[in-house]
Amino acid sequence: ARGAAGTAPLTSSCLPQTARLLTTRHSPPPTPRMRAHDFASELPIASLLPNVVTSLRSEPNLVLEAPPGAGKSTAVPLALLRDGGFADGIIMVLEPRRVAARAAAARMASLLGQPLGGEVGYRVRHESKTSRETRVLVVTEGVLVNKLQADPTLEGVACVIFDEFHERSVDADLALALCREAQAELRPELRLVVMSATLGEALGPAVAATLGGCPTLTSDGRCFPVERRHLSGSR
Repeated sequence: ARGAAGTAPLTSSCLPQTARLLTTRHSPPPTPRMRAHDFASELPIASLLPNVVTSLRSEPNLVLEAPPGAGKSTAVPLALLRDGGFADGIIMVLEPRRVAARAAAARMASLLGQPLGGEVGYRVRHESKTSRETRVLVVTEGVLVNKLQADPTLEGVACVIFDEFHERSVDADLALALCREAQAELRPELRLVVMSATLGEALGPAVAATLGGCPTLTSDGRCFPVERRHLSGSR
């Protein structure tokens, strides 16, 4: 696409920078080591974050249900980064689409007051923004499956978070099965978290059973009053 007269055309390379500008413009600069609960205090998921951290300290797996807009995609990984005790491993976050992966990584980096590719990075097909300091790595389904095929033990990974799991795909289901197998046979310390807004009464218990009967936490979200107004028919 072409920009306005006298400006350079827009290209796909502009998108990550644009997303970074959008996410940092309205975010207050946090301190370098602020706790996850601080920047999530106004999100519906905030009250549940201590329970998430506590659960994963005692249990290897967790199912988390939270409605859209609760803040789970960004607040949960950062809560585990700051308070989860995963000092020696990467927290890998699985997103179903490249746009979602880039946006989630950009938002988390801005909340930490850091450039994208620092403590938070992403890796999608043909594109990567990471460094030696990266501790939260947002990836797409194909990237995780390829990594599992190359390294079934997921060496260096402390926790894998499956976001938006209700969308279901062959790659996501395969990745979860391979992670569960690695956990059972080779990596008992590996933590697995399945998150979704709409797992439902059937899928939720089934996922929890697949993860060994793990705990399920639920965020109620937040409601706001709605005012209904009717316009007259005359103009």
